[in-house]
Amino acid sequence: AERFAVRFAAKEAFYKAYHTMLYSIGQSNENSLLTVQKEISVAHLPYGIPTLQVNWEALLPKDTNAPRVHLTLSHAQQQ
Repeated sequence: AERFAVRFAAKEAFYKAYHTMLYSIGQSNENSLLTVQKEISVAHLPYGIPTLQVNWEALLPKDTNAPRVHLTLSHAQQQ
């Protein structure tokens, strides 16, 4: 459950940052949370490094450069 929750939280944080970015560049986009959720996924690179895979073609207006995304995941084990 903790791993699912931290991945969901990462996607939600991306959604908020995505809409803030679009607002700051003067682009309005009506993509809902569900649409954005379908276009991103949390994966792991070699050595277990988490990464956020984003389908920028579906999310950004044309002629907009895709930003770099950094991701850190953590959760505490209960003892």
